[in-house]
Amino acid sequence: MLAKALLRDPRVNITFTYTLQNKLSDLPDELRFSRFLPLEEAPSERFNCLLLTDPMSWDIDTIDNYIQHIDFLASIFYDLIPLIYPNKYLHEFKTKITYVRRLESLKIIKMFFCDSMSAHDDLSKYLNISQKRLHCVYAGVANSFYQKRIKDDDKNNDLVMITGDDYRKNIIRACIAFAKAYTEKKIPQNARLVIVACLSAYTKAKIKKTLKEWHEISIGKNLIITGGIKDDALISLLSLAKASIFPSLYEGFGLPIIESYAAGTACISSNTSACRELNIVECQFNPESIDEIKNKIVDIYTSMGLRQKCLAHAKKILAICSWDNVSRQIIDCLLAHEKKRNRIALFGCTLPDKSGIAHYNYLIAKAGESKIDLFGRDSAVYEFYSDRTNLLKSINIYPICSYTDLCLFNNYDVKIFVLGNSKHNYEALESAIKFGSNSDSWLYIHEAELTGLIEAYCKIHHKKNRRNILFNLWRS
Repeated sequence: MLAKALLRDPRVNITFTYTLQNKLSDLPDELRFSRFLPLEEAPSERFNCLLLTDPMSWDIDTIDNYIQHIDFLASIFYDLIPLIYPNKYLHEFKTKITYVRRLESLKIIKMFFCDSMSAHDDLSKYLNISQKRLHCVYAGVANSFYQKRIKDDDKNNDLVMITGDDYRKNIIRACIAFAKAYTEKKIPQNARLVIVACLSAYTKAKIKKTLKEWHEISIGKNLIITGGIKDDALISLLSLAKASIFPSLYEGFGLPIIESYAAGTACISSNTSACRELNIVECQFNPESIDEIKNKIVDIYTSMGLRQKCLAHAKKILAICSWDNVSRQIIDCLLAHEKKRNRIALFGCTLPDKSGIAHYNYLIAKAGESKIDLFGRDSAVYEFYSDRTNLLKSINIYPICSYTDLCLFNNYDVKIFVLGNSKHNYEALESAIKFGSNSDSWLYIHEAELTGLIEAYCKIHHKKNRRNILFNLWRS
């Protein structure tokens, strides 16, 4: 939907990327005749911007062919859920390492379009990304969800929950809350909880086991699990329902809420993360409290005034959450952006290295605010991921390996290599030899004598290379 909206804006020329594994014949007609370039091949021209759809779903270093042919990277951003719930999503070592690499990759993105203020604040809070790089742009809802409004009296007594088979979706608590409201006869006895989701056999069995205590509730009678259904069936289900419920513990956006609004149906939802941005306080509940969820279910069934108040608020939200509005905001930001200039890559040892130069490098980077990126020893930089220090605040710090892994060659007008007389400066020396042989490179010799550094370097490399080492350093 966003792609179609972007194509409608005459201010920009849009080219789409794809992998050779995809079939372009499967695309909608509106996109099929657009221009497409394969990610596996380097483009033959330069682009102003590459807009990524989700930088956390794959490694940015897979697009190195493109990074060298664009002025800057921008990205749509959804959430940091694995980082916020590491015990649930990052318990395997391989998964954790992959996710950390992707977090590191975010540093080269110049502009983020976050789909909620919650996602916006998470990027700032957890990754220290400058708010100058963050823009909140709510997602849109498909036009097909906008149906002719059904009068409240003509609606049935279904409570619809559009969800997924995931821990944070909070399905079990919602089922218990509905069961309690039903068995206490506080909602109509023809009420049904309709769960729209593809649930595993394990989750279905867990729901069934949980509801054994409430004999009046049974799957297939007053608790329906539809599985995956087509949009037209979902829209019909939503538009006829008394209300919808979205009990998620955490969401980057909360699309089912605005889908419910577009279908003309009130929604009760969590008071956490992005959900609280989309709903009125009177329709929110603590998702960890079964009693609060139950009470809100009772309220939405018994109060027509509450349903009407929710739908009045829905009109304001839907005015914001349109794909044309999303497209316009994104393009406005991209056009207002100027290409990065006078950007400096500083190579040298960093804190927590026990070196005075590490502290000086930190002060230099801090003085340069957002114009200087600090590249330090790989092992030292990775320590910051474990201790979650706030010392560096908004300063961008990378391990030196990222300079090549993330193809940052074209990101900087100047490279400075800071050398001191200790082993902590070894990687900076290697970088000077490898990357510093052109006119945009400078050596910052912190001490007059570098024999200790040269000796450390030579211990690792064979003595026969010593003359070449000194020559390359001088040339740099």
